[in-house]
Amino acid sequence: MKKLLITLLILLTASICQAAGTVTGSSALFGGGDMMRVTYTVTFDASAGSPANVALDSITATTGKTMRSLSGWILLRVDTYPGATAPTADTDLYLWLIEDKIDILGNNGLNAIDGAATYNSFYPATASQPLSGAEIFDIDNNAVNSAGCIIIFTLYK
Repeated sequence: MKKLLITLLILLTASICQAAGTVTGSSALFGGGDMMRVTYTVTFDASAGSPANVALDSITATTGKTMRSLSGWILLRVDTYPGATAPTADTDLYLWLIEDKIDILGNNGLNAIDGAATYNSFYPATASQPLSGAEIFDIDNNAVNSAGCIIIFTLYK
């Protein structure tokens, strides 16, 4: 019984921590299976809170299942689209390497989610480095309540 209560408390705490916003995804192979497009749907909470930082391979698909691992895939390009309620102009996107805290995007994700624009595209600074799937997805500097955006990673093997 004690283990059950501890487990329920952990799950409740995790759900409360997730309340700041969410990131869900979906992936599709194309180009003969050597290219993949991963679409992330990002929502900010009613108090403009950003989603918690999360490792790429732990982001769940919109079906509630774990997505395909990104280990070994190379990030080629990032596209961003603001939602109907767009985040603050100049919202930032980072993709951190866990081992050395380097932003794979090389600060190219700064101001990348622009509420005034309908579309933005940029390339990572280290396009030739394969991902491990443990990289941390991080979005900062939004101040718009209940905003949303779509972020698309185009990858190749």
